[in-house]
Amino acid sequence: QLNGYRIEHKVLKVAYSRKSDEEIKGSKLYLQKLPPQYTEEEIANYFQSYGNAVQVRVVTDKATGQSKGIGFILFSKRAEAEAALADLDNKIPPGGTQPMRIKFADDNAKKVKAPSQYNYYTQPPYPVHGGYGEGMGGSRGPMRNPGGRFRFNPMGNSGAYGGGYGGGSTSYGADYYSPPSQGGGY
Repeated sequence: QLNGYRIEHKVLKVAYSRKSDEEIKGSKLYLQKLPPQYTEEEIANYFQSYGNAVQVRVVTDKATGQSKGIGFILFSKRAEAEAALADLDNKIPPGGTQPMRIKFADDNAKKVKAPSQYNYYTQPPYPVHGGYGEGMGGSRGPMRNPGGRFRFNPMGNSGAYGGGYGGGSTSYGADYYSPPSQGGGY
């Protein structure tokens, strides 16, 4: 009942889960150079002689809704996907003008995420400074030494060259937030 239901700009896809089995793994094909007029139903019909198409998806441009000429088809078994790949790769489909390219889709489990350049969970939410107008000495962040540039701090401690009321540097440091401080600095 919920398959195809639209929530704002998203469309729900609901399907039965499949147990992971060696005969099922790697049964998804990536299709390139699809004829632009092909719908998901037409792709399923074109591939139906090779086996049961569990899921078919055509990638479309979000702004125009037009096909980007690429798609995916998931077969119920890897042997079906292999047969379709062997027979239809580099063949011009009906209504097409160029040979369709087919290959196995990447398995997302094999993809490795790039390491983060900055660990947001171990760093404090703002630069830690010692107070008393430390100037450029203890600034952290992407700007190590801004070289004499004056910075406006909207949290506005009134010190012109280094700290004001005991907070961090308001002019030379790379402070994007100076925490309010207790006590007096100069």
